[in-house]
This record gives sequence, structure tokens and C-alpha cells, in this order.
Amino acid sequence: MQKLYILVLLTFSSLVVGQTGMGTPTPRGALDINRPLTNTFGLVLPTNDDTAKMLNPQGGTIAEGTMMYDSTDKCIKFFDGTAWSDCLGVGSSNSDLTADCTKDGFVGTFERGTTLSGATFKITITNNGKRASKLLSFQTTDLVLSGVSGISVSRVSPASAIIPAGQSVTIRYDLSGTPTGRGTLTGDWSNLDLGCTNTVIVNLGNIRFAYWATHTIGSNDLSVFNSQLQNPVNYGSGATYSNMKGFIFTNITNTLATLSVQELLDNYDIIATGFSEMPLNDAAKIKAYVDAGGVAIIMLEWGDRGTNLFHEFGGTGTIPTSYTNVMTINSNPINDDGVFGNSANFSIGGAVGAHITANQLPPSAVVLAQNNTKIGVFTTGIDNKAIFFWDTNVFTDSQVSSITIDVSQERFLHNLMAYALDKIR
Repeated sequence: MQKLYILVLLTFSSLVVGQTGMGTPTPRGALDINRPLTNTFGLVLPTNDDTAKMLNPQGGTIAEGTMMYDSTDKCIKFFDGTAWSDCLGVGSSNSDLTADCTKDGFVGTFERGTTLSGATFKITITNNGKRASKLLSFQTTDLVLSGVSGISVSRVSPASAIIPAGQSVTIRYDLSGTPTGRGTLTGDWSNLDLGCTNTVIVNLGNIRFAYWATHTIGSNDLSVFNSQLQNPVNYGSGATYSNMKGFIFTNITNTLATLSVQELLDNYDIIATGFSEMPLNDAAKIKAYVDAGGVAIIMLEWGDRGTNLFHEFGGTGTIPTSYTNVMTINSNPINDDGVFGNSANFSIGGAVGAHITANQLPPSAVVLAQNNTKIGVFTTGIDNKAIFFWDTNVFTDSQVSSITIDVSQERFLHNLMAYALDKIR
């Protein structure tokens, strides 16, 4: 009876004073679980693998201030009266997280003028720490695209994630739109203090190749050379020149006069002219087309053929007939380091063609092949996007003999074609 009286007295005293001591007779707060300086036991909080499983034993909403140990995220959390907190003691710098854009990066087919289908940009985020990450949120604005216009970020999935310790998550950004040009598409991704970058080449797709008159690229007169262009070993995905899909040839001999410069730019990447004298108005149109970014391959010929085009690009004087059928390829970056192999210092053959001398050339001309003072091949115009040949027979010479590019003349011609393709906007 005496012991019961003492227990009731102690309980009553605790309630009156409002302090409870466990392991100490002198509690220093409302609850003091301690044996001063000698306690070797820790406090084990209520543990569960999901905050949603926590209950108020009196029923209703969990009491504000409730704490628990989350065994899934390996951390302590508390209830603020509305929601459970993030992990306590986990900083906001995410210093244990790394972002990798190289594992996947850009995924899909990227071609100029082709609407994207299923194209994505993927980032792998890895938690190298010992605790789960804080809740990460992702927006389409995390990914900034540059280098090629016409492409946008339309969706991100997942929109948020908590990354468990030692694990990774892949964030996918869906891309939409139609690339308006070729080039290097760059994706710069950043979120909080994480960031990474990746790139992809947007290739040219199909090359829209127009030809005017006969005996020029695309016409039936250059069938062997055309077959080399259409050989998938030479041009196309995985080919020697791979930044494209293929060639589409269009004959504009009868329509050039009716087309505006803008229509030429909108519909054709390269225009090749052939064995005929182009009217002055059309020659001026080709010059304006090149000035605005187009590429032209122009054939000069005997009998003054090509004179109007030659003059439009700054050449002077008449174009007499040349009986020089052999030219030597000069050493320059196009010929020395061409994608189809070195073609410098070799001879190329033609037939009767135009006789141009150095003092007749436009001021900006770059000579690629010549025979002493006679100029065979040169580039000129804005950004040297106009390529002149002294004779169309350079494309039908006996050295151009099969669909395989394996002799110096073929390498020279296709290095020039690669140069022209690289000039396309």
C-alpha cells in the first residue's frame, strides 16, 4: 500500500510539473531520456517503409510534429500538419548526384526538312550517396536546344523523381518539330546544380538537285557520274559522305525563266548548268541565288557557252575555245584533305572547252585545276559557292568509268561534290 501511494504521488508530481525523466531524476525538458554522460543507448523512432502507412492512434489526421524513420529512403521525416517533410539532414546541393547525357543523349533520326518522329533527349541521373535524394522536379525548360532551328521540347517524363541511394533514373525529353537546316544540334541540360551537354548532327536529308540544259550533273548525258552519286556506298547514311540521305534530280531547263530567286532557294539546294548559253535574265537569277545562299555548278564550254554566267560572277572578256584537254589539280584543302581521298597534283582529262586565263577571273576566285595559264576549275562568289568547270567532258572522261570512286579524277570530282554539299545551308 505504501509503494502504491509513492507511485501515485510521483505520477501526480510529474503531471503537475510537466516534466518526465527516463534514466535521470532531474529532467531538463518535458521529456529527458538520458543518463547524464553515461547513456549508451540511442532513441529508436517509429519505423515504416512508407509515410502513408503512419496512423494517429486516436483516429483522424496525424498530429503535427509526428516523427518517423523512413526505411525506404533511409532518413528521418516529420509531419508538418499538412504533408510529410523531405529527408532531414539531406542537403539541397545534391552533391551525391551526377548527370550523364552521353549514355543516351539524342535518340532518333534528325534530317533537315523531315518532321521528327519519336525523337528524344535522355539524361541519366545517378545517386552515388548513401541516402535517397530529395524530390527532384523536371520541366521542359531544363533542356535548351541550339544550333538548328525548328525543334522544340514538347514533354518531359517523369515530371519528378526521388532517386534511392546507389540507383539511377532516366529522364526523357520528347522533341518535336521539323529541322529547318543542317548542322550540329546541341542540347544543354541543367537542373539545380546539375548539368550536361550532348550534340547530334542534323543531316541534309535528300539533296534537291536542279539541272539546266544538257551535259550536266543530273542529265542523262552524265549517266556514269550520276550513278556514282546514287551509289549508297558513296553517298548516304553510313557512306563515304554520310551527312545526307540521297539525291533528287529535277530538270528546270524549261521552268527557270518562270521561277523567282526565292522559289529557287526554297526548292533547290544545288543548281547545275550545262551545254548552252543561258539568257542574261536567268544568269542574273543564278547569281542572286548564290548570293542568297544557294550553290551552283557551272559548265563553261567552247563557242562562248557560259559567258553570261561567267560575267555575272565577275569574270571579264570573251571565252575562246580551248583545245587543252588535260588539267593539273592544284594542292589545296579541298583536294588534299577531301573525304574521297587525296586528289592533288594529279591530271584530269576533258575535251574541247573554254579557254580562261588568270587575268580574266573574278577577284575572289580560287583556282583548283589549271594547265599553265589556262584555268580549268575554280570557285567564286559569296562564300565560294559557285564552282566553274572549263568543260563538261571532265565528267564523262574515260577515267570516270564505274560506280566505284577509285581513280584520281573521280576522287577530285567527288571531293568537289562533297565541298558543294558542305556549302548547303
